[in-house]
Amino acid sequence: MKKATCKKCTFLFPTNEAMKIAVLSDTHDLLRQEVLNRLSGCDCILHGGDVSSRKILDQLEQIARLNVTHPGVTVDGIVAKMGL
Repeated sequence: MKKATCKKCTFLFPTNEAMKIAVLSDTHDLLRQEVLNRLSGCDCILHGGDVSSRKILDQLEQIARLNVTHPGVTVDGIVAKMGL
């Protein structure tokens, strides 16, 4: 059986190995320790928006590759800092 591949995903993640992907949103300006514990060992984090400070994104980037949708909250000019 041939494995289906997505060219965009292959470009972003050039591996055939299994990946641990975390999906979260609405962190605003808070990342609880329980969440940080669950993110440990992730290969990629997908953040669905509503983030209020760049420090949250910086924390997530220290854990794994981070992909973020356009935030719903734009405190501290975060949209400009993210290049959105």
